Amino acid sequence: MKRMFCCSVLVSFFLLWSAGSLLAAIHHVPGDYGTIQEAIDASSYGDTVMVAGGHYYEHLTLRSGVKVQGEGRDTTYLNGTHTGSVVTAVDVTNAEFSGFWVYFAGNGSAEAGIKISGGNLIISNNKIWFIRLMSTSGSGDDINAT
Repeated sequence: MKRMFCCSVLVSFFLLWSAGSLLAAIHHVPGDYGTIQEAIDASSYGDTVMVAGGHYYEHLTLRSGVKVQGEGRDTTYLNGTHTGSVVTAVDVTNAEFSGFWVYFAGNGSAEAGIKISGGNLIISNNKIWFIRLMSTSGSGDDINAT
């Protein structure tokens, strides 16, 4: 009887754990959502936002537990239109951002192609291009990174 109860408890924990991964959704842009940020905002912990190749003129704010995956860094372009940081992650954990060509961030000293403050996330397989680095004197240098 005691052994059967222990097995029931273990099976229940396993089912609850696996149900969390089964409930994870995949949100397609532009198929399900018109913008990448709309898909991120609609996502729950464990979800993935899949972004088809194309040109996107947006500024993104990442969320904990959400994976944002572009089709490829040579086909999925994220243009910041020379204003603000293109991608921002503040205290974001267990998230990923990959497969994008990020370019045209703003020129201000606090603006970046990908701006991270705290947290723990994976940034991989991206190109970051034509981003200004500002010095304390206000002059800047263009950088290109892959």
